Parts: sequence; C-alpha cells; structure tokens
Amino acid sequence: MNAFEFLQMGFRVALMPSSLSLAALGGARDLLLELKRTGNDREYFAKRNSSAETEVWYKKLGSTRKLV
Repeated sequence: MNAFEFLQMGFRVALMPSSLSLAALGGARDLLLELKRTGNDREYFAKRNSSAETEVWYKKLGSTRKLV
C-alpha cells in the first residue's frame, strides 16, 4: 500500500517501515559525521531547527505532549 491508499482508508498516520528506518539511518549518519568532524552535536542541531515544526505536526495528530 502507498500513503494515499492509507489516507483513503481514513488513517491520519501510516508507517512505512523501510522508509522510516532509511530516513532515521540517514539522520544518524549525518550526526555521526558531524561528531567526527567537530567533536560535538551543536552544529548538527543548529542546522536542523525543526523542533517547533515537529511540535506543530505532533499537535495536529491530537497529542498534548510538548516536545523539548
């Protein structure tokens, strides 16, 4: 099934297991390369100022949990 088929069935969230793990691995690789290059994670997270964006997305799903 693709994402559009899940939406047509009424789901608001659908996990695509292989896609999710590949994306996570890509992010982990980027962070590890940054740690190797600089010795810290500050620049990695500074470049990815998406925590506010992620919180808005999470709230739209109906969650009341605040991401820190």
